[in-house]
Amino acid sequence: MLAHSISRALVAGVKKESLMLAVKTNAPVLSSVSTRTLSSKGYLDRQEKLGRPVSPHVMIYSFPLAAISSVTHRITGGVLTIGLYATGTAALMGADVANIASTLGSSGIGPLVKFSVAFPLIFHSAVGLRHFVSIA
Repeated sequence: MLAHSISRALVAGVKKESLMLAVKTNAPVLSSVSTRTLSSKGYLDRQEKLGRPVSPHVMIYSFPLAAISSVTHRITGGVLTIGLYATGTAALMGADVANIASTLGSSGIGPLVKFSVAFPLIFHSAVGLRHFVSIA
């Protein structure tokens, strides 16, 4: 009976080391899942076959307005910081920053340039002021 069970387990693809451990400890022989069979399947199928729970993706959740506002506040702060450093570095290297800004503002992409400066500045200032007022 034991020899028949061992030969069946070897045919099923159980590693010899785990089989010998199972024989020594009188534990039931469990078949291991081959990685070759799992690599051709999708991630969710592999996790289901292994009996692992899979969490839903983060994008199915709807974030509250406060979370969206907080993330946007951080992004606009980063954009303003990068713009300030770039402008300061250009001025230190001898560029005429006022002339560059005037040229960009009066060009065909002027409205886009003005919006890309005005929106982060106004939004970041307004949210910062709201935060300041709410903690005072």
